[in-house]
This record gives sequence, C-alpha cells and structure tokens, in this order.
Amino acid sequence: MDSVLGIGLRGLKNGFERLSDASSRITSAFRPESTEDPVKGIIDQKTADIQIKASAEVIKTAEELDKSILDIIA
Repeated sequence: MDSVLGIGLRGLKNGFERLSDASSRITSAFRPESTEDPVKGIIDQKTADIQIKASAEVIKTAEELDKSILDIIA
C-alpha cells in the first residue's frame, strides 16, 4: 500500500507532466497547419492546476498527520 505522502508526490508529478503537455498543445494549436483545439489545451491546463493544488494539500495533510502521530508518541 502506498503512503499518503507517496500518493501526493505522484499526484504532483502527474499534474506537472499534464501541465507541460497541455502547454505544448496550446502552443502548437496556433501554428497554421495545426488542427489542435487551444480551448481543450486550456481546459487541460486548468485541470492540471487543480490536480497540482490538490496533491499539495495531500502532502501538507500527510505531514501534519505525521507530526500529530509523533506528538502523541512523544
């Protein structure tokens, strides 16, 4: 089973990869020969932003949980 921290880090990695991909598609959409839809890229970019923020919250919560557990043990 994955740790909560691991899940958050993987979410960040995936979010940044998705953001990079969406940004590339937006850029290529404005080339004359492109059939790419820039709106889809912008939506994907916003979705990636939400994923990154949610993953950061997971990491923050995991750190707070670890700290609480250590405070209980100590």
